[in-house]
Amino acid sequence: GWFRGYLLHAKGKPVAFMVGYLYRGVYYSETIGYDPAWAEYSAGNVLHMHVVRELTGLTPKAEWFDFMYGDNSNKERLST
Repeated sequence: GWFRGYLLHAKGKPVAFMVGYLYRGVYYSETIGYDPAWAEYSAGNVLHMHVVRELTGLTPKAEWFDFMYGDNSNKERLST
C-alpha cells in the first residue's frame, strides 16, 4: 500500500517516528518527531537516513522525497 510508518528504537524504547506515504515514486513525509531526551543524538536525522535507504531499496524505488507543506530546517539542510 501507500502508507509508510517508521519507528526508531534505542535501548528498547521508541525514540523517533516518521509517517508518510509512497505514491508513484514520491515519498510524502506527513509527520516526523522524536523524543527530546534523544535530541543530542539527532534521533530524527538518524531515522530520516534509515528511511531514505529503505525507500531507495524498494522496487520500484522512491525517486523523490517530499517534505510537504510548511517551512522547516530539514527542507534546507537535507534537500541538497
